[in-house]
Amino acid sequence: DGRASLFCPLPKRGFFYSNAYSKHKQKRKGKEKNHEHSDDAGSSVDDDIHLKRDLSRRERNFSNQGPSSRDVMAPTNVTAYLAARVGSESHFIAARRESKMPNVAVGIYDHGAALSSGSVKGHMMDISLVGKDDVLVKAARFILACYSPVLEEVFYKGRECLHYHKSDDGVGLQLVVGFCSEEVLLAAVHHCFSGELPTEFSTTSPREQVVRNLAQLNHFAYMYKFSGLGEVTYKALRKLINARPVLSCAIFDELSYREGVGSIDSIKRYALDTMREMPMDTLLAGGVQWMREESVEAIMQDQD
Repeated sequence: DGRASLFCPLPKRGFFYSNAYSKHKQKRKGKEKNHEHSDDAGSSVDDDIHLKRDLSRRERNFSNQGPSSRDVMAPTNVTAYLAARVGSESHFIAARRESKMPNVAVGIYDHGAALSSGSVKGHMMDISLVGKDDVLVKAARFILACYSPVLEEVFYKGRECLHYHKSDDGVGLQLVVGFCSEEVLLAAVHHCFSGELPTEFSTTSPREQVVRNLAQLNHFAYMYKFSGLGEVTYKALRKLINARPVLSCAIFDELSYREGVGSIDSIKRYALDTMREMPMDTLLAGGVQWMREESVEAIMQDQD
């Protein structure tokens, strides 16, 4: 009996001989068998399970908790209102495109178009400009006074002006501009309402009548201090003189009613300097035929 007990096997102890390990081993073998018979040819990693290999303990615990209530933004009344507003506007735009509705906003905010349309409404014009051809050109005192400080004082501050009086019928008001033609006065009114000159005053056509009209318009701006109009006409006349120097003779003749040579920065002085520097391209190139006798005498008496 002693010998038999000596060779009796000892009880197996430790984790690898425990019931827990054997159950774990059987469970692992079952998973391997299921994986071999699986029809999935892709990756064996489940996308729903987050990998936690290189994460710290705090990071792993945080990933197990899931998103908190603070991370999930619940829609509020403001967001719901904005979403409904955007949806309604997009629906309105789509409906307008289908029905081809005109865009009314363009007509409302086109400031220049509104003023230009007012220039052809006779009942809104309260003054007449009278030129050398005795033709009445309708205008608005308020618009003219906005561009001319001189006319502002004449129309609204009681400044005396011999050329501003009531019409012959005693009803309307008139401003006599004896050195301008009807075409020039219309261009002045057009510039006040639209901010640009008519196409007839374009610098692309260097002709005698064009420079004469621009010279009259420049003098009108000089007398009544239309600063914007004066700058536009001065640059246009200089451009025409540079393109065709002989036109300086017509400009000087048109402004010959002014006493003296003119101020240093005036277009008349620029035309005179052009004739002094280039007599062969101006006076002797046919420019004398555009000049009246008084203008020719002024050129002959010029010592420079």
